Amino acid sequence: MNTSPNPPKWANRFLTWFCSSDFLEEVQGDIYETYYRNVEVLGKKRANRRFVWDVLRFFNYSTIKGNNGWKRYNPNLAMYGNYFKSAFRNFSRNKAFTFLNVLGLTLGLTSSLLIGLWVYDELTYDTYLPETERVHQVMANMPSGDEMETWIETPQPLAGLVDSLIPEIDQATYMWAWEEESLIEFGDKSLKEKGIKCGSNFFEVLPFPFVQGDPRQALVNPDGIVISESFASRLKGPDWYKQSLLGETFILNQEHEVQVSGVFKDIPPNATHKVDFFVSVDKTNDHWGNYNYKTYIKVLPNADLAEVEQKIFQLYKEKKEMGDPGMIDWDSGVGIFLHPFRKMYLYGKFENGKAVGGRISYVRILGIAGLIILLIACVNYMNLSTAQSLKRAKEIGVRKVIGARKAHLVSQFTIEALLLTFIAVGMALFLTQWLLPGFNSLIGKKLHIGYESLTTWTLLLTFGLITGLLAGSYPAFFLSSFKVLSILKGTNRFSFSNLLLRKGLVVFQFTISLLLIVCTLGVHLQLSYFRSKDLGFNRSQVIYKYLTREEMKQKEALSAELAQSPYIKNYTFTSSQMIRPNRRASDPSWKGKDPQNSQVFTILYTDDQFVNTFDIPIVKGNNFSSEIRTDSVKATFLINEMAAEIMGMEEPIGELIDMGGYYEGPIVGVVKDFHQNSLHLPIEPMVIENKPEYAFLLMVKSQSGAVGRSLKDLETIQKKFSPDIPMEYFFLDQEYEKLYKSEQVVGTLSSFAAALAIIVSCLGLFGLALFTTKTRTREISIRKVLGASLLQITNLLTKDYLQLIVLSLALAIPLSLYFLQQWLNQFAFQTELKPWIFIVSSLMVLFVSFLSVFQQALQTALTNPAEHLHGE
Repeated sequence: MNTSPNPPKWANRFLTWFCSSDFLEEVQGDIYETYYRNVEVLGKKRANRRFVWDVLRFFNYSTIKGNNGWKRYNPNLAMYGNYFKSAFRNFSRNKAFTFLNVLGLTLGLTSSLLIGLWVYDELTYDTYLPETERVHQVMANMPSGDEMETWIETPQPLAGLVDSLIPEIDQATYMWAWEEESLIEFGDKSLKEKGIKCGSNFFEVLPFPFVQGDPRQALVNPDGIVISESFASRLKGPDWYKQSLLGETFILNQEHEVQVSGVFKDIPPNATHKVDFFVSVDKTNDHWGNYNYKTYIKVLPNADLAEVEQKIFQLYKEKKEMGDPGMIDWDSGVGIFLHPFRKMYLYGKFENGKAVGGRISYVRILGIAGLIILLIACVNYMNLSTAQSLKRAKEIGVRKVIGARKAHLVSQFTIEALLLTFIAVGMALFLTQWLLPGFNSLIGKKLHIGYESLTTWTLLLTFGLITGLLAGSYPAFFLSSFKVLSILKGTNRFSFSNLLLRKGLVVFQFTISLLLIVCTLGVHLQLSYFRSKDLGFNRSQVIYKYLTREEMKQKEALSAELAQSPYIKNYTFTSSQMIRPNRRASDPSWKGKDPQNSQVFTILYTDDQFVNTFDIPIVKGNNFSSEIRTDSVKATFLINEMAAEIMGMEEPIGELIDMGGYYEGPIVGVVKDFHQNSLHLPIEPMVIENKPEYAFLLMVKSQSGAVGRSLKDLETIQKKFSPDIPMEYFFLDQEYEKLYKSEQVVGTLSSFAAALAIIVSCLGLFGLALFTTKTRTREISIRKVLGASLLQITNLLTKDYLQLIVLSLALAIPLSLYFLQQWLNQFAFQTELKPWIFIVSSLMVLFVSFLSVFQQALQTALTNPAEHLHGE
């Protein structure tokens, strides 16, 4: 009876099934011999596991039945397999350099992925709707003094006129120019939702995808309301879609009953119209002087845009001439033009009637920054790979002796670069996913990686291939160019041109890093200037809220309630939030005004507490007084200094202002100029009118340190007038910060980019220093024996690198000064570029780069010479 142990039968049967007969006997003999030895040493259970593993190891393409002939005629397979083995052996032998290369590429790829996600989100803004490449917004160029202003608003009747008379237009529609918060009441629920009024054919021009209802009929009924999926969920719960909401009725703003006529899919974050409902415009009019609507047209596929634009202009001109014949100089550039809907977000900046870009400049800047950081990481790989070339010279020589051609060696080193790159891509994906939540909170977006999309994986594969080929191209051609005789004689050394290139790459890395650091400090300096700039009014501790309908009707009673709160220092009613004027007009006229003067003024309706609430100085005359305004005096005015200058009034007090022929009143005072917009724009001429009945905002100045109690009192007061409406309030300081959201995002992303750029550059410098110190260890030991001091040796190893960093500083400072000044020129008010930002940036780069080199230099200098010279 056979008592010898047997391996698992199924494993042996599997081996017999797949293994070619050319190899089966030899393979079985080897693994059986190993199995019996393992039984004696390790025991039967562990020997069985080892046997199974040995069988599986032999299950490869070269041993499978029927594949030997293919391999025999394709020797490249074995060659490329050897390349992969050599690559992993090289990685294992040079762990420090492999780690530095992978870490550098990972950080570079992570930075590029995060910035790339932001750039992609920006570039795909407003592209979620089909056929919107045929949609254009109608814009108006209007004169203002000596310049031309571009308005996104147009008269309401323009859409209907061009739709009916221009055959190249498929559809034309309009919408109210401002999104509005409205109170929605449904049963016992009361919600504040953001919505917008629009024309009945709005969804035929901008085809929002519907989940319930017919888009073409949804707004035909003037009482119809179209709501979003999120709105439906808030009203009816998460299972709302199990029933039809069509026909459900709500109360809009406590007076208007509306009926659900459609439900549309939620609008994505990177879209212009971020609203939760649409309703039909209450009424249409034929008023061509009221610029309160946005007009959109959808042209036919083959329409000539220039011809369509000219036809719209002619119709607009005819209507304006009917109302004000001869009052407009049409040769000055006044008129109508078309701007693509999809370009409005990125190319929405106009100067003197011409498009001059917009957010696209930030997208380009940060996109280039992301690519540059990736390039810095690739430069790192090039530098570190070429630095190790002397260590791999013998391997290259042997391969050349046995017949390897240059193309084979290029393939080998390119494969190594691609392997490292795809390892880095995997790590970068993991790191990006981990960083995304925090990154989104910093930039205020909802970015994500679409792993379910084939496009995403195609882009990642392409991204990895390009990065690997870019990083490995120079090392591959450089290493493969070594001469066999020089290698075998041991005389192969770096040529002067190769050393110069390596030094040039280091200079490039640190020049770009310093450029990013200086520009980042400049952006933050401008943001700090925004926060500290005296706006001409006091915005601290100011809370504002929109008045409810009942509060609008009972302002005197509301004022009495507000006056009783000990925590409210002052309050005023206004028609604007102070930092975003919502009414601008050329209506004001005065004695001696040139009929051709179409200067646009900011118009603000308020009361006699306005200047006191915001501490605005009156430089001439007096504040509003209720005694002045009588039945015969319909209005009184304050103007700012710029308005007085434009009106040409040296003594404006008592002069009359006519408001478009409707009424007139005297100027009672001149206030000091204050900012009514962001600091991107200059201060504008302003007319402040004492008409609190037109004001719909309550601005409250809280007592110092009593903001919380002021809010409680405001909430209590609102409940007395409108008990069913939840109070919504805003802080003026925070709203002011939002004016510079783009700059804050750029500041955040540039800080992130600058930090990664300097880290990646220092990783490369550390790697080069590590290699240099290792190759010069024998030299340093001899110098120490001959009496060189620690300081001398450290200086010897660091001075070359520090000279390169100083050269980088000399190149980066003038470049950063130029680019920063170009960026600052977009602001009407800008900070002064102070020398300290260049000094701090330079010292930071010098310090970090010195630390990168000094640690290795010091470690080498402290080494005992006997350890390296004992065999001499």
